[in-house]
Amino acid sequence: TLAKIRSQQDPLKMAMEMSMVMSDGTEVDQMQMYAVEEDGHLRAYMSTADAWYAEAVAWATVNGMLYGYEDGTFGPADVITREQLASLMYRYAYMSGHNVTAESETVLDGFADNEDVSAWARDAVKWAVERELLRGTSADMLSPDGSATRAEVAAVFHRFMETYTGGHDCGCGEDH
Repeated sequence: TLAKIRSQQDPLKMAMEMSMVMSDGTEVDQMQMYAVEEDGHLRAYMSTADAWYAEAVAWATVNGMLYGYEDGTFGPADVITREQLASLMYRYAYMSGHNVTAESETVLDGFADNEDVSAWARDAVKWAVERELLRGTSADMLSPDGSATRAEVAAVFHRFMETYTGGHDCGCGEDH
């Protein structure tokens, strides 16, 4: 089945409906499996076909924006961490053709908890901090594994738009 997903020519068709048998023998119908190749490895996770977010998850996966967890789950109801938010923005910037290379290797050194940044998120967090998209939760704490509040997510999106589009459109008709 994974080989069929891998061989699809159209990435949007990488999501396929399938029937499976769970480990307890229960048959599960109408599941979708999403797969994406990452560093030569096929990563896949499942989501119910009728979930309201299924199409968005397929798009984000196919475009390299979001990946499920290593255990094969996606965690749609999980709280996003600050380092996950940085990674999401990093991948979007890369996908949009922006330079995502952090120029300073020491940009995180001012944060007492810089060693708490996960290895998989380190480049993204360095990039986000260097471009001032992600700021510390205090003068010397980054809290990479802390939950991102709605306000923090909005602020990161706003800073991203300011940095990469030269402004924002709030609908007021003014350029500010």
